[in-house]
Amino acid sequence: MAFLQILVTLCVAENILCSRVSTTTTVLTLAGPPHDRYGSPVTSSDNVTFSVTFSLIDALANRHDTVLVVRLAALGSPFGTPVAHVHLPCPLYRRLRRKWNSTFDSTYQLVTLLKDSSDKINHCLDYCNLQRLTNNDVKFLDEYCQSMVIYKKEVKYGIHEGYTFDNEPWYKSCLKGKFKLPPDQDFGKVWVEGFFPFNNTIPEWYWEAADVTHVLSKESYYSDLKAFQIQPRKSHNELLYALDHAPKLSYDWEPSNIIKHLGTGVDPWSRMAVMAVKCENTKPGAKCRETWSADDITRELTTCYDRAAIPIAAMYKGVTARKSDIEVQSIFDRICSMTRRDTQDKVIIMSNDMSGWSPLGDRDAWKAKRAGLLLSSEAASTAGLIDDAVQAVELDPESSLEHQQRTADSHFKITAETWNSLGAELDTVKTIFSSSKFIYLNRFFCEDTILGSYRASVDKGMCPLTAYYFAVTRCMQIIYYANSSVMFRDLCGIVNAAYAPRGLGGWGIPHIISWLTQETQDPLSMYITIICSVIDMVSDKMVQERFNILLMGTLDQEPQIVGILSLISNPRDVRAAGVINPEFQVLTKLKRGMIRRCKSSVFKRALESGESEGELRGLERIVKSCRWDASILELLAQCLPSTCSASLVDRAYKNEMITQLFPFRVRSELSIIIRRGNGIAVDHLTSRSNSFPASDVLATRSMAYDLALGCRVRFFEYNSIEVTNHTIPDYGTCLARQYSSSTVLILE
Repeated sequence: MAFLQILVTLCVAENILCSRVSTTTTVLTLAGPPHDRYGSPVTSSDNVTFSVTFSLIDALANRHDTVLVVRLAALGSPFGTPVAHVHLPCPLYRRLRRKWNSTFDSTYQLVTLLKDSSDKINHCLDYCNLQRLTNNDVKFLDEYCQSMVIYKKEVKYGIHEGYTFDNEPWYKSCLKGKFKLPPDQDFGKVWVEGFFPFNNTIPEWYWEAADVTHVLSKESYYSDLKAFQIQPRKSHNELLYALDHAPKLSYDWEPSNIIKHLGTGVDPWSRMAVMAVKCENTKPGAKCRETWSADDITRELTTCYDRAAIPIAAMYKGVTARKSDIEVQSIFDRICSMTRRDTQDKVIIMSNDMSGWSPLGDRDAWKAKRAGLLLSSEAASTAGLIDDAVQAVELDPESSLEHQQRTADSHFKITAETWNSLGAELDTVKTIFSSSKFIYLNRFFCEDTILGSYRASVDKGMCPLTAYYFAVTRCMQIIYYANSSVMFRDLCGIVNAAYAPRGLGGWGIPHIISWLTQETQDPLSMYITIICSVIDMVSDKMVQERFNILLMGTLDQEPQIVGILSLISNPRDVRAAGVINPEFQVLTKLKRGMIRRCKSSVFKRALESGESEGELRGLERIVKSCRWDASILELLAQCLPSTCSASLVDRAYKNEMITQLFPFRVRSELSIIIRRGNGIAVDHLTSRSNSFPASDVLATRSMAYDLALGCRVRFFEYNSIEVTNHTIPDYGTCLARQYSSSTVLILE
């Protein structure tokens, strides 16, 4: 019978199989012919038998010359189908400073998923026709990970003089895998040292300068209204301040001096918090609210602390901004599963809104534990979303009704007291506290684009087809505002221009699959697949021929000779000669204005680096002398200095700093460039559609990939560069194998 077990292979001498025979005993027996590390049969020694978990690891650790390979397998065949494997350097008990293979972490994450989101694992096993894991299997995997994690890395710790923790109940409980907090009086008496990596971000703080507010760490500047008014405007905007004074903070402080003073425990700078008015654009209507901004030194220090907390966040079971999407979704799936209608569990669900910062949501559960409101078998799943916190407490089903009612009555009161002790006020108007109804307040976020905002509506439950229809309709309205003559072109030309890539003069609207999934797409393959699908499905020969002419004419446009930076930054792009990009012109002018305005030497070097004639010429010689994989070029582009400076320019553009960098005359010229360029760009293909010659070849869906490949190869040859693996098949082709009705036009 197929079931999931641990297959342990000693690569030098034996293959041994670890099988579960009871809830308390694990034995190892010989499992088939032994193999060496290359898979060749070798002479086997006698059968070996060991006992559970810790003894198992100690016994195997005595093999000084071996490499232990642990393979997670579904045993339906003699040796099973591997699912995951891990290489552990031996001898383990010496804790040698070798690189710990990340596959063990994958196994540990699998155990975490089995606990938090077992439905996903079961769905995967059902799909593979494998038997689901039993509780004993899951328990064994958990025990294995607990026994192995203590050998992962030798942990150094600091301790207060006179304090011993070896015999403390909380320490012994943690060793057994039942995590328990120490008493309040013992908090902070023992701590971990040298375990988590630390990245000092303070010396390079200016690379992320983007805030519209900036506060100087000097109390005299804000002591009265007159002192505040004489400060230059640039001191109140973080990016403008950085352009002139980076890397110094508050005019006088070097980052290295700040770190030195932190070591002494004395900070001679002023800790400031200044209130400013900020526009509120999350809801309809003109409104604003007050916001408090800390001084720049305090802000950068807290940012550095936040970055240092990333490794800790990876180990934390709650939702944090530093976790992967899979881990975040598993927490919300767990909370959702608690609230389904058919559940028999007793659950307290709470969603609250804080008038303040809320990074410490789990303290509610800790305080409830100490107060005796939560039993040792009860735990809370908490998701803290800045000022919104979501918490689900699954009560012990065997507990009494009196205990459940007492917990429900007291939990809200304790939560409010906890937030008050942290300096935050619980907003009861926005708080939901219930055991049957639950609403996510800030679960979904809306993007700042038309397509993104409608996609966010789909996440909230809107019909995907309806949302896609209105999103495309709104895009067409914007195009009409840019150039009204576009709407008087023929319908086939408008459809062709709508899905054609922007580099070929089109509008770059994605099809519904690309729009919903947000996966990495090849816009050229997507466009060709859409038009070929239309050609295959349309029964009218004239319309079919018209789309074929438009497709072939769009692909046969004369390629454009582009700069080496453009080729590297987007190696999957294809550009046609004569296509106008007004955004590029504005960003280029904005960058020149920043360089002219900049007084900070480090900022000026960053903005100018990598774009001199000599540097570009040398880069071009390197790129054009080799054959490159497109993905390698993309990685190379991420390392270029121009990529780093591009993010600075983009932040300046979104920060609405054009009015402060340029006089009115220049701003007026930029507005004219944008309006005129948009009008010409949207009509590039539609105005040329009648001049495209007829084609002898009728494009079909099976030809879509070859057409995209040929168009891109011609573009690279025109620019004298050799690139491979540059074309990706359209995902829509992979997902939808055949079409039986005219709904293809909607789905595509």
